Amino acid sequence: MPRSLREKLLSPQGASRGSYNQPVRGGDFDELAFFQAIAASGARALLIGRRALVLLGLPVLTADYDFWIAIDDIPSFNAAAAPFGLVPTRDPVDARSRGRYALENDEHVDVLVARSVPTTDDVTVQFDDVWERRREIALDGRTTVPVPSLNDLIRMNDRVARAIVRVVDRDEARAYLAHPISPEERAEFLALVRWFRRRYPTPAARLAYARRAYARWRDIRAAADAAPRN
Repeated sequence: MPRSLREKLLSPQGASRGSYNQPVRGGDFDELAFFQAIAASGARALLIGRRALVLLGLPVLTADYDFWIAIDDIPSFNAAAAPFGLVPTRDPVDARSRGRYALENDEHVDVLVARSVPTTDDVTVQFDDVWERRREIALDGRTTVPVPSLNDLIRMNDRVARAIVRVVDRDEARAYLAHPISPEERAEFLALVRWFRRRYPTPAARLAYARRAYARWRDIRAAADAAPRN
């Protein structure tokens, strides 16, 4: 039987990775300063994936940051991240040829570098067009975070659709299709969203909650893994 929608949304993306992609440690990283540095850099960088959904008020968890940046803005984006100890896994030339790279230390930032991406309805969207339609979400009086418009978030499938639900194998996908979301499950999730938005009314509060919640989840998992097994 497939997991419920609530379980899927509250299961952190990026929690099970190899050494290349370490989980976020929700501790000393200054998230607000990180976004401020990106904004000040002038890099055209769209926050996508689950953290964009958190900003919009969806109570999902994630271990990583996901950005889609302009193909010419890799150097300025990397320079903004450098004071936080984030090191690129590829140089700009290699990143452009491969279409993606990452910035890493205890945090992990996935960076999509492409002029266009496919959508769920088999249409290609251009970065420049998505950037023009972007929403600027205010974190404080000085800092805004650009995210794609809601329609673009829904349509984009390269990063965002896989951020909403984890990759599943063929049998599990068939099981999900055979058991679509029920009216009760839909009502439960909408109630959870309403609670989350009331409890954390600002984007900054939502991001802070996501980091604390992921840190708690990580600590619980670590304690369970360390517990002796009979």
